[in-house]
Amino acid sequence: MRTSIYVLITDILNLFMGAISFFILARVILKLFAANTATPFVSFIYNVSGASLLR
Repeated sequence: MRTSIYVLITDILNLFMGAISFFILARVILKLFAANTATPFVSFIYNVSGASLLR
């Protein structure tokens, strides 16, 4: 029982960290290609990933 709880917590943390990594990588790629920040998709990626970056 205890191991299944630890596995569940580990899986949730891995999913969370993977999502953060995806958004940061997408932001870097969009910056690299100088994507227009006025488009909704680029704006969404910048807003989501901006919360996880230290400024």
